[in-house]
This record gives sequence, structure tokens and C-alpha cells, in this order.
Amino acid sequence: MILQELGQKIRDLRKKAKISQAELAGLTGFTQSEISLFENRGEKITSVERIDRLLNALGYQIELTQKKRCYPRIKAC
Repeated sequence: MILQELGQKIRDLRKKAKISQAELAGLTGFTQSEISLFENRGEKITSVERIDRLLNALGYQIELTQKKRCYPRIKAC
């Protein structure tokens, strides 16, 4: 499910940049079909390196942030 959501986010970024799937394919070395499958179903482009290549072509990067820890037993985050 997370890859499908990421694919949708990349589609949103691509559309915001006014780049077609074919143009993004040319920038990344993927096929238009691979980009379509990833945007719509979270398939084909599943490694971090490949996702990073897509993001770089759109002017973004992967960044890790620490999640807040929640402790449900004591009702505190």
C-alpha cells in the first residue's frame, strides 16, 4: 500500500512540474510503461535507488525524519 501511495505522490509531483510520463521516462531511463505502473499501482519501480532516480528527475530527494514515539499505555506521545 505504501508504494501505491508513493506512486500517486510522484504522479502529483510530475503533473505539478508539467512533465509527461514519456518525458520523465527519458530523464530517468525507465520506460513510460514502468512509470505508469508505478504511479497507478505502485509496481515495477520498487527499489530505493529507482525511486530516488525518479525524485531527482523531479527536483526532490529522499529525506528521513525521526518519528515521534507514542506510548498508548500512558497516553503520551
